[in-house]
Amino acid sequence: MSYVCSGVLLLFLRSPELVAARVTGRRGIIGDIRSGLAYVLKDRVLVALCLSSGIGAFAVAIRDSSLVLALVRELHFSAGLVGLLAMLAGVGGVVGGLLAHWAATRFGFGRSVMVAILTTAAAIALLTAPFGVAPAVLVGIGQFVGGVSGAVYTIGQLTMRQLVTPPDLLGRVNAVRRFLVYALFPVGGLVGGLGGARLGSRSMLLVAAGVMATSVLPLIRGNVAGVEGHPR
Repeated sequence: MSYVCSGVLLLFLRSPELVAARVTGRRGIIGDIRSGLAYVLKDRVLVALCLSSGIGAFAVAIRDSSLVLALVRELHFSAGLVGLLAMLAGVGGVVGGLLAHWAATRFGFGRSVMVAILTTAAAIALLTAPFGVAPAVLVGIGQFVGGVSGAVYTIGQLTMRQLVTPPDLLGRVNAVRRFLVYALFPVGGLVGGLGGARLGSRSMLLVAAGVMATSVLPLIRGNVAGVEGHPR
């Protein structure tokens, strides 16, 4: 149903669609991959965004593979409570989507994305905090805050990619990023599972928080904080 609702909402978009540029000659999939990768590698902002997204995806996979086990096995939450806490992340995502424009206007795209990353890291760390007093409340806060910051990050970094990439290269640039991100998801899940078996799920949540925090470093290195302006 969520996909059906998403498709219906797309019908209400009023932005005019860009006409695809005419391609001359045979380029092929290898040529597309080569041109997309070459463009990413020569742009410091795109390199920084791709590296940051890859590290962040690795951290999210560790978190996702550890969180449910921590809630059920170590905090002994019921299935209904786990579902409710997962829902709070979605609610936070809606709120974050509403706040993303304000954050970008107030702080700039680069700074809002960097703050969102650090906020997400803090939210993951908060998931490990409850030991005695109102653990469900603290986990719920962590889920909600993580949802808010995750949406602000996603919208901000996507907008920055569009700002620095010509329209005819967007598909190829996005493909490079998605390949990196989705390649690291299973690796992070494996690390989270194996690490959780040895160190405990809560310990791996702390690892995920630390890894997430480091994903801001490529953005600092790439001077992404100053990204503003109009699409190329």
